[in-house]
Amino acid sequence: MKKQTIVDESEQKVVAVEQQLVNFNGAEIMAVKANDEKVYVGVKWVCQGIGLSDDQMKNERKKIQSDLVFRSGWVKLRLPTNGGMQEVICIELQYIPLWLAKISISPNMKLNQPQVTGNLVMYQQRITNALAEAFNFQKESSEMMQESLKKFLV
Repeated sequence: MKKQTIVDESEQKVVAVEQQLVNFNGAEIMAVKANDEKVYVGVKWVCQGIGLSDDQMKNERKKIQSDLVFRSGWVKLRLPTNGGMQEVICIELQYIPLWLAKISISPNMKLNQPQVTGNLVMYQQRITNALAEAFNFQKESSEMMQESLKKFLV
């Protein structure tokens, strides 16, 4: 796990103040703590970790940006990447279980992408806790997730 403090002098309301690459299931997942005290996760890194194709990744980013439920749960953050500072679509930690649950495991996926299917199930079950632990938000994340699910189910 690599930690990095970020100084972003842009005009964004929400800016990253701490960045970590969290190792999960052999993949490095970009997670950041922002100035609003929330943890956000780079959608691209989660999609790559699952093994989604570039087209599937683009589709997931579009769905997050247009979904009514996620309207207040994602941001674009300027983050240092291998290609320099770039705007990255990030989803708030508490929204990850819901987002991943919305990715359907179709019969076609099971047949043609068994590794992706297995990874997706593992991510659906475990990634939120792993990322929360990286920022010591285990208890708070669990409580926030329960509150989010209650709102969604009502």
